[in-house]
Amino acid sequence: MHSDYRTALVTLTLLGAIAVHGAEASGGLAPPETLLERTATNEALIQKGLQHEAAEDFSSALVCFRTAAKKGSPEGAFRSASYLLSGRISAKHGESPVPEDLPDAIKLLESSAAAGHPEAMRVLGACHATGRGVSQDKIEACKWWRLAGERGDEASKSYLEHLQGQLNDADRTAALDRANKFAQSHSAVEPVPNRSDLVRLKLNGISGTAFRRVALINNQSFFAGEQKRLPLANGTNLLVRCVEIRSSEVVIQEGDSPAVVTLTFGKP
Repeated sequence: MHSDYRTALVTLTLLGAIAVHGAEASGGLAPPETLLERTATNEALIQKGLQHEAAEDFSSALVCFRTAAKKGSPEGAFRSASYLLSGRISAKHGESPVPEDLPDAIKLLESSAAAGHPEAMRVLGACHATGRGVSQDKIEACKWWRLAGERGDEASKSYLEHLQGQLNDADRTAALDRANKFAQSHSAVEPVPNRSDLVRLKLNGISGTAFRRVALINNQSFFAGEQKRLPLANGTNLLVRCVEIRSSEVVIQEGDSPAVVTLTFGKP
């Protein structure tokens, strides 16, 4: 019974993440990216991709998402992976413009999850739980669901609770150790430096739900795990990575520095 419940649970996880972007399909090729897509910001690419998606032009949407992924966008990588996990078919046009590509989907999920994208972590955990695109590994599934849950993904917390019930003590400990090692390798171990650049960053607002938040920093939107260069008043720019988005504050990181800074809404 536990096995049947787990199978249904992780299947729903995959389908839930994929259904946001379209239905199943096979066959077809995506068109080449345009000059606009190569030069646009990641934010603009994601928005353009969503517009194509709404029109069921899935091949063009995938081009936008993959271009953003190539530019380092965890959101672009996650959306691209969602397309490639099962492909896409246009109900409106009766076409199958995007083929399934599991190896590429897993690579994109891993990239997005490594950047801290909670939905990518959830779906990657589901892939490991079911053996879709990877070797089945319940310990690895628990690792990713724990990490996603720690970032506010309530569904992953539920999946973790049920899957852990099927593991022995040694496997549960191994899953926890893997999650801790990931967290330690992606968290700050040095004190926050007193940098004037970071002081000039302001959290303008946070929107969305606990499952999907978007932060506005210096009037530019960020998803968790996304990074971009922000122009400063002195004419320079600062590479900022959004590590985590909470209900009223955002954790950021500058460039390659391991130090993190917390921006709170309403405070400079």
